[in-house]
Amino acid sequence: MSRALKWPVKPSVKPFAKLLCSAAMQELERQSFARLAVPSYAIMEAAGRELTRFVLERYQDAVLQGVLVLAGKGNNGGDGYVAARHLQARGLCCQVFALYPPEQLKGDAFLAYQAWAAVKGTTVYLEADVDSEFALQELFSDRGPGVILDAVFGNGFHGTLPERVKRHFEIISSTICSSTQSTVKPAACLPVVVAVDMPSGLSADSGESTAGVLPAGASLAIQCVKPCHLLYPAAALCGEVWTADVGLLPLTDALPENLLQALVVDENVVSDFLTQDFLSQKVFSPRDVIGPASHKNSRGHVVIIGGDPGKRGAALLAGASALASGAGLVTIAAVDWPPGADMSFPVPEIMSCEIYQKGKGRTTEDWSPEFTQLISRARCLVVGPGLEENEVNAALLRQLLEAAERLKLSVVIDAGALGLVSADSSTLLSERHIITPHPGEAGRMLSCSAGDIQQDRFAAVRKLADKYNCVVLLKGAGSIISSSCGKRRYIIPIASAALATAGSGDVLAGHIAALCCAGLDAEKATVVGSFIHAKCGEMHSAGSFGWRGLLAGDLAQACAVKINQLLCPEAITRLSLSQLSLSQPSLSQPSLFQPELPNAFLRRIV
Repeated sequence: MSRALKWPVKPSVKPFAKLLCSAAMQELERQSFARLAVPSYAIMEAAGRELTRFVLERYQDAVLQGVLVLAGKGNNGGDGYVAARHLQARGLCCQVFALYPPEQLKGDAFLAYQAWAAVKGTTVYLEADVDSEFALQELFSDRGPGVILDAVFGNGFHGTLPERVKRHFEIISSTICSSTQSTVKPAACLPVVVAVDMPSGLSADSGESTAGVLPAGASLAIQCVKPCHLLYPAAALCGEVWTADVGLLPLTDALPENLLQALVVDENVVSDFLTQDFLSQKVFSPRDVIGPASHKNSRGHVVIIGGDPGKRGAALLAGASALASGAGLVTIAAVDWPPGADMSFPVPEIMSCEIYQKGKGRTTEDWSPEFTQLISRARCLVVGPGLEENEVNAALLRQLLEAAERLKLSVVIDAGALGLVSADSSTLLSERHIITPHPGEAGRMLSCSAGDIQQDRFAAVRKLADKYNCVVLLKGAGSIISSSCGKRRYIIPIASAALATAGSGDVLAGHIAALCCAGLDAEKATVVGSFIHAKCGEMHSAGSFGWRGLLAGDLAQACAVKINQLLCPEAITRLSLSQLSLSQPSLSQPSLFQPELPNAFLRRIV
């Protein structure tokens, strides 16, 4: 992947970037010190050098105005003292404003302070008094520093910010904000805040935010990204997220699997999943996305069960998405379609079928012959889009799961079907089943609130995987996927308001089903489908029209273009929009079909 800077930020392990919780990071450090026989202070020196390198490359003009380091008393503060020393050695004006006096520093942080003092570095201790507040305000009254390094609290912080620290952060933040409204000081002179590892006050392990956090323009994650960098609302305070390799052990060598929080999914991961699986199963050839001998039956049949009266559009969107994403055949099956109603759909490629025979009961024996035959030919079921929660559908879901288990079918359980699963504690799922709850649905499935889910999304995913023994997709900003066993977790490092639109989840369900039809197992299909879906939303937001205006129907077509690009990028880049055999783009579409659009967030964390 191309880089915006000469200095590439290297991941520790390719092709995955690992996401670690604070406990895992501490264990990684412990094992690195023991097995590499490297003193811990050497790692602090490496972190300080990487910080110096980062601000010099990233903010070449701003550093000429000077650098202010806000230093704490722990290792994060030590990293700041080291960076200050290296920056000053390069002839830059640099000073440290310490939030804690030197006598409170211990271990490596104290050594870093001593090294800074030895080169006659300037340190100002910020106490909880008017004089300290005045010193801060005076610093920004004229030109002020160009870069502020936030090195107060880091990976081990939990709880809320001390009032004294919060007050100093508020002064800095309000000064910067008031300067943005000033016509005297141009925007180019405003300081940029760079967080060391993460903004002080954030918990590394969650997306929660605490009052008083100083928002960063960029965060330099030490060794690897943490949950707070990708989960909201904390991620919004981190700015651009980059990683710095400080010489710790490779993650695969150092940590047991249960300490790896998640694998961060990018286009390389998705391409590997697609090409390795498809090529090994000879479903696709490398340069011909659909094999020359393939036909509609070889590409799989997706059956969508849903579309109850008043919600037919949900099933239609799932069906259109499945077709656009490569399924050879799609049929929507419905219960109790109103007498005399037309079962045909505005998407002529989608077929329809009634589930039960007219005038019969609601058991498996009462299925219509057409539906029985349909299930036997299907490769993947999607249950839930537009499905009402009632006793008839609850019985139907049980029947479908029994049939799917017998026939070894993949099943995507979405929307209304999730409520039916949560209401029936006897529901048995397997590694071929995929549940796709948003936080509200996940809360219902775990008997808690959506707020509880959002407080610790990783814990929620683990609980869902343990309870239901299936692949779990917890949707939202920073979607998280867990394997059925709960041992492997993935995070989609993309959040887009464009996807907050009616039918977006139905499109995702159909997209995942088509990938299951193509030969991916449930876990990989969910990872690939979720990434492509999120990527298309992000590309729309990055376009000239912003996040508004994306329709779910347009999203289905965009997912098709993106998967083709990943499978055969050379062919796609040669095609113009008119050659893609898509309908004339609406006002919301142009940015969706630009294969070269960069993902700024991903470019920085891997």
